[in-house]
Amino acid sequence: RAGDGIQTTATEPIMIGQIQVLDFEDLELTRNRLTAAADALVQRANEVNPRLLKRGGGALKLETRVFPETQIGPMIVLHLHVNVCDAMGANIINTMVEAIAPDVEEISGGRVRLRILSNLADKRLVTATGRVPIARLGRGEWDGAEVARGIVEASVMADVDPYRAATHNKGAMNGVDAFLVAAGQDWRAVEAGCHAYAARDGRYRSLSRWHIDGDDLAEAACPVLGTIAC
Repeated sequence: RAGDGIQTTATEPIMIGQIQVLDFEDLELTRNRLTAAADALVQRANEVNPRLLKRGGGALKLETRVFPETQIGPMIVLHLHVNVCDAMGANIINTMVEAIAPDVEEISGGRVRLRILSNLADKRLVTATGRVPIARLGRGEWDGAEVARGIVEASVMADVDPYRAATHNKGAMNGVDAFLVAAGQDWRAVEAGCHAYAARDGRYRSLSRWHIDGDDLAEAACPVLGTIAC
């Protein structure tokens, strides 16, 4: 409160549905077929939920991801991006990917196994930033500058060391989870997605980063996956 308060921004509510394709003959040929049919598959997905379209949402695009070598052979995973408006989106997404799965099988000549929402909602982020006047951080024999330096040093450790990052992020999620539980949300889904997001660059890192900026202790952008239904 002594600074600028907490500033938040949110991206569009885009959630992802995944479709796993197996047992096709040629990887590149199958990918090209699915890519060519992407617009038609998006249109088919939107036919399932016309009310979502009326609210300004709906399926937006279909991405094709390839995994040439896995333990079960080559795999293609389709990502259906859907604007779910104010919903968490699980039922919306699952209904859409179930609906287009037979078409995907016909186009690919393969077999669809999973068709389900992903809880790694990295297209739907809430970012919070905050600034605290360093002078207001003093406590007892600790002056504000020393407290601020200690917070920065702890933050840097969390950014470079996954063992500390796990504890650091657990602390951040204490506040997030408390809100989710109070609002009757699926806190486990958000928790799983946030930790997956923390490892998005191949190394598990902290979700928040503090630094000193002039006379303030400032928190850098801290994206949290926003799979919360309003």
